Amino acid sequence: KIPEPMYRLIHDGECSFCRVCTAVVLAKDRRRLLRPVPLQDPSAQDLLPGMDRAARMASWHLVAPDGRTWSGGAAVAPLLRLLPGGGPAAAVAERIPG
Repeated sequence: KIPEPMYRLIHDGECSFCRVCTAVVLAKDRRRLLRPVPLQDPSAQDLLPGMDRAARMASWHLVAPDGRTWSGGAAVAPLLRLLPGGGPAAAVAERIPG
């Protein structure tokens, strides 16, 4: 079986709330499409080229295998679409501005 591409879920590794939220999302990721990356890891900067440190640290980010990047609220719908049964919730999230 060919492995599916990995998405990177970039979060604040020093924030307890962020770590718990990431753990909950990863527990629902049955297809194992997501890989967590703490913002403090040097690879986070490589995954977010052109984004300054303040912008990186201001939120969480989802990076697709092709390099597309979503941050904060804009990342909710794409993230939900990766999770089993997340399509309907993603459709609602896409209709919420910001």
